Amino acid sequence: MNSRLALILAGGALALSAGPAAAATSLGQVAPAAATGGCTNCGMLQTQTAPGSAPYVVPAGGGVITSWSFRDTSKATAARLRLFAPGAGPGEYTLIAQTPYRNFALGEAGPTQTQIPVAAGVHLGIAVTAADQAYYTYNDGDTVGGNFDVAAPIGASALVGNFGQRHVNIAAILEPDADHDGYGDETQDGCPSDPTVQTKCPPAPAGSQQPSTPQSSPATTTQAGPLVSLVTPARESIKTGYVIVSATSAGKVTVSATGRIGSSRLRSATKTLQTGGRATLKLKIPKKTLRAIRLRLAHHRKVSAKVTVSAGGSTTPVTIRLVR
Repeated sequence: MNSRLALILAGGALALSAGPAAAATSLGQVAPAAATGGCTNCGMLQTQTAPGSAPYVVPAGGGVITSWSFRDTSKATAARLRLFAPGAGPGEYTLIAQTPYRNFALGEAGPTQTQIPVAAGVHLGIAVTAADQAYYTYNDGDTVGGNFDVAAPIGASALVGNFGQRHVNIAAILEPDADHDGYGDETQDGCPSDPTVQTKCPPAPAGSQQPSTPQSSPATTTQAGPLVSLVTPARESIKTGYVIVSATSAGKVTVSATGRIGSSRLRSATKTLQTGGRATLKLKIPKKTLRAIRLRLAHHRKVSAKVTVSAGGSTTPVTIRLVR
C-alpha cells in the first residue's frame, strides 16, 4: 500500500473513541426515471461534485454503509456498488470494496442491504453489465472518473479519465458506528454503546449502573490501512489468558496479529475476512508469562502488550494495558 493512501485513510493510525450519537447520512443519487444512456460492462466513480449536489464521498468520522440503491432506466442490467480510495497520484484511485452484483429489471429501483465499514474520504462508484452507470446533471462541477475495469480485483489501482456534468447512478445510506464494531447503529446494532454486543443491550444488574456484560475500559478503534478497522479496549483483563483484538473489514483481506509482553512473545493469530466481515484475533499469553504478569500487577506495576496487526500490506501497532 502506498504511503499517501495510508495517510488519507488510516489517518496515521489515529485512535478514535466512541462519540455522541449521529444520524444516518445519504450519499450519492440515483438517476431520474426519464434518464437514459449507459454502456456495456462499464465502471465509474464520482470524483467531484458541484456545490449543492449530493455528496459522493464518505464524510469525517466514517461509518457503515448499510444499503445502496440503483435505478434501471433503459434496459435490464446487473449493477454493484463499488468503493474507491484516492491513489498515489492525481487522478488515480484504488478499488477497496464492492458488493455482489444484483440483477435489475427495466424500471426497477430500490435499496439493497449490505454491511461495509468505511473510513472518511472513500468515493462511491458503480459497475454495470449493460446500462445506466451514470446520467447527465449539466452541472460543470459534477465529474465522474471512467475507464476502471469492471473485472478489476479489490486492491487494483488505475488512472481514470474525467467526464463532466455527470453523476454516477448510485446512492447509499451511511450509518454511524459509535462503538466501532462494524455494524450500523440505526438498523444493524441493537447496542451501539458496546462493541461486543449487537443485540439489545443487556440490563444492568440490580443495584448497579454497570452493564451486565462488563468492559475493562471504553473501546477504541484504529484504522489499519484502507480496509480494516481494529477495535481494542485500552485495558484488557488477563483472566482469559489472551490479548484480544477485534477486526472489521471493508473488503476481502487477511489480517494477522503478533505481540509481545516485555521480552515474551504471544502466540500469533490470523483470520481471513470477507467484505463487511468481522473477526476476533486472540493472542495467547504463555503460562510462565501470566505468572510474571500477576506478580508484577500485585506490586502495582504497569504491564502492557505491544500488538502488531498486518492487513493488506499495512502494519499497525496497538498498545493494550493489562489488568487483573
